[in-house]
Amino acid sequence: MAKIFPVIMAGGSGTRLWPLSRKQKPKQFQPIVTDETMFMQTMNRLESGRQLTNMEIADPIVVCAEMHKDMVLQQSHEAGQNLLHLVLEPVGRNTAPVAAITSLIVNDIDPEGVILLLPADHHITDTDGFWSAVSSGLTAAELGHITTFGIQPSHAETGYGYIKIASPVSDKVFAIDSFREKPDQVTAESYLEAGTYFWNAGIFLFQAAGMLTEFEKSALDILESCTICLNKSRRRENSIPLDHDSFSSCRSDSIDYAIMENTAKGAIVAPVDIGWNDIGAWSAVQKVLTENNSTVTRGEVMTIDSEACYIRSDGPVVAAIGLNNVVIVATNDAVLVTTPEKAQDVKNIVAELSANGRKDLL
Repeated sequence: MAKIFPVIMAGGSGTRLWPLSRKQKPKQFQPIVTDETMFMQTMNRLESGRQLTNMEIADPIVVCAEMHKDMVLQQSHEAGQNLLHLVLEPVGRNTAPVAAITSLIVNDIDPEGVILLLPADHHITDTDGFWSAVSSGLTAAELGHITTFGIQPSHAETGYGYIKIASPVSDKVFAIDSFREKPDQVTAESYLEAGTYFWNAGIFLFQAAGMLTEFEKSALDILESCTICLNKSRRRENSIPLDHDSFSSCRSDSIDYAIMENTAKGAIVAPVDIGWNDIGAWSAVQKVLTENNSTVTRGEVMTIDSEACYIRSDGPVVAAIGLNNVVIVATNDAVLVTTPEKAQDVKNIVAELSANGRKDLL
């Protein structure tokens, strides 16, 4: 059985969870759903894998922005996790360069090693089910497939991309027919009814050497840029601050566009039903935490005659009266009030603040 090398992608900005998520401390380093940060939850999930399975799981490689180095080290220490490497990005370049850089690193350590590529900001309630899905995907990855995970849709969601399955590859693993962008409501309902479409979780499992081959075929420019960058980067013990100029010149792209939509070796573990949520907006937080029209509060919050609300204050006292299905998030310097239906548009507020030069609120 191949050794698994977890790679945690912790470089996102989380703009749709403003005003809590900021550049200096984005959502993955915040306690959003539980009292632990999502980054620490991801780290703890790795430790559970060592206890629940017979798979050999290496210490994780974490990829994050340079400015978040100290936070990563502190929260890794609090989670009791050692890092195999800490890769520091001078600028964000999406997930494809992350896959290329870490494949080069792991290939030097173990050419047969399998990378488990994980976003740092996902919520998963069924840890046993998660590792069962990884076990199913590992067989396909060892056979050379670039494997992803398809979440069982619980409703006609328009905020996620979908993957349509094709013929079986192995037990619980299928070839990929196609990737579908975020659909409108009617299309999402047709996907749900068809039963052959699954939410794209953005989690990947693949051999490092196999991924490098796919980059050579489909995104050679990214691989060449990352190779040059890694050769120019000066390693400091287990820390790898990426060379600024060469990494900045790398094309920004996602794994889905650069590799998955072009490879003949794509595969998907499906259905995966593990209580997954990417916590992409405050509506997702509300959905995870509220049940039976209950109102969930955090911090100094008072409510009267309010139903199905999520109200959080990390600053002043917030009092809510007679509200229904509303999201309120307050910090010391900003207050967000929205509905779940409009929660995705918070990123537009962030864009307007940026355009107006309000760096103090970003």
